[in-house]
Amino acid sequence: MARRGFTLFEMMLVVALMGIMATLVVSRIAPRDPDGLSSINRYMAQVRSMAMDGGPLILEVSKGELKTLDLTEKEIPLSVELPSGTWSLQPERIVVFKDGTVTPGTITLEGKRGKETYLLAVTSRAYEAPR
Repeated sequence: MARRGFTLFEMMLVVALMGIMATLVVSRIAPRDPDGLSSINRYMAQVRSMAMDGGPLILEVSKGELKTLDLTEKEIPLSVELPSGTWSLQPERIVVFKDGTVTPGTITLEGKRGKETYLLAVTSRAYEAPR
């Protein structure tokens, strides 16, 4: 006579698979704050590209937010999402020239992960500052 039902092994296997699938789904739909260094490098790549196409641009902080301005002080919207927090620049303005170079400086973010400082090189690439 054959027994009907599932073995313990079969039930454990199904529970494990459901756990793996739930982990994958939650990781896809959960909101994530973007990484500071990679976000600032994507931001700078877009600013550099726009400066090479149209002329010098200015980076400055207004009310704790990083802004990109043209030479007439008009704000230019960018599609790169930056981490939330309070941004600061040293010097107060960084110029991105038509050839893609920038005035070197320091970009600081005080956010959920604490204080993060990045060094901005002449090549417009950001690097994590030594602590």
